[in-house]
Amino acid sequence: MEAAAAPAPAGPDWVARARELARAFAETAGRYDREGAFPHEHFERLKAAGFFRLTVPRDFGGEEASLTLLLQVLEALAWGDGSTALALGWHLGLILHYRASRRWPEERFRELCRAVVEEAALINHFSTEPATGSPSRGGLPETKAVPVPGGFRLYGRKTFGTLSAVARFFVVTATVADGGATASGGEAAVLAAREAGFVHLSLDLIYGLPGQTFEGWTADVRRAFGLPIDHLSAYALEVAEATRFGRMQAAGALPLPDDDRVVEMYAFVAAAARDAGFEPYEVSNFARPGGRSRHNLAYWNNRPYFGFGPGAHGYAFGVRTANVPSLPRYARARTLSEFRTEVRPVGRREAIEETMFLGLRLAEGVRRDAFRRRFGVDLEDVYGPVLRRLEAEGLIVIDARGIRLPEAVRPVMNAVLAEFLFDDR
Repeated sequence: MEAAAAPAPAGPDWVARARELARAFAETAGRYDREGAFPHEHFERLKAAGFFRLTVPRDFGGEEASLTLLLQVLEALAWGDGSTALALGWHLGLILHYRASRRWPEERFRELCRAVVEEAALINHFSTEPATGSPSRGGLPETKAVPVPGGFRLYGRKTFGTLSAVARFFVVTATVADGGATASGGEAAVLAAREAGFVHLSLDLIYGLPGQTFEGWTADVRRAFGLPIDHLSAYALEVAEATRFGRMQAAGALPLPDDDRVVEMYAFVAAAARDAGFEPYEVSNFARPGGRSRHNLAYWNNRPYFGFGPGAHGYAFGVRTANVPSLPRYARARTLSEFRTEVRPVGRREAIEETMFLGLRLAEGVRRDAFRRRFGVDLEDVYGPVLRRLEAEGLIVIDARGIRLPEAVRPVMNAVLAEFLFDDR
């Protein structure tokens, strides 16, 4: 049966009542410590004695205790059980802080106090996180408050919070995305998709962009990993000649970051992914456990896939295809020849090359058994001298399972992958 709240003692009687409770708490404190359990019994007795409303303003039904009285009460309780006194102190101290600072809107603070007085609700401040620790130590919260119409949505993870077993209200530290602006298009799309019930969400980021700074890139990466996604792709910009960027680059008017800075950008996203619990299963792709892209894995393992829609590419039955990029043309097409812009058979040698330079992008590399099943020969039968030379130079790792790239080689892997092209191409 829930204990009823007793009339609150006045003035110094709070300290006397605290000492009385402390004697009772001392008898059970050791057991709670040994079991690592929350002292629910202690808090039921504190509630019954009216302690939860000690620092609530009188206008809102509380006792409006001063800081001095609060410290005296907590000291008295601590003689019986320091953990109980500490936990209660967070609740009472936070109410005292907001009572004195008036940082909350009056009506919101009144609602909180009403819940404390009438329903014995508890509140505490949650700030501790895996990477940054407490803001009081200088760390900025990784938890994101993303502005949306009518308020904010919070995304993040707190690792510790006193009173978490019983508190009804939590004051959560968070960094406001975009410095307070509404969510960007990408962020808003992720939030809308999650709201609609989609379970697996992925983001694509591009680095090495014209005018992009390292600071801007790191901010984008942190924001991305603060969203409810389980997959992220990060690709370096490749400038094609027959594009606006290609023409600007040819004219010397494209302010791209230098190569060293681009490598640093990749290193940052790879490290941030690991810190966020994402595994680098492919050079440019990171996923939480269970979040790998099955479509992308089919591509990197050089397995067949179909392409549907304007501009889509496919690879099935040994033939590569590409569809017309125009939506109206694609919609009007009635035969294969009308919506296909490319139909190209892939020979055995080209398939071997593609299997190597696509598969080596994967963290696990190219597997011996899969290569043998597909082509009927061993890796060493095709690439023996190349493999021995690259292994001696520390550019590949060869083991019983297959061949893979060391992580340190990934930023410059294109030079290694070129070694697997046949000389007569």
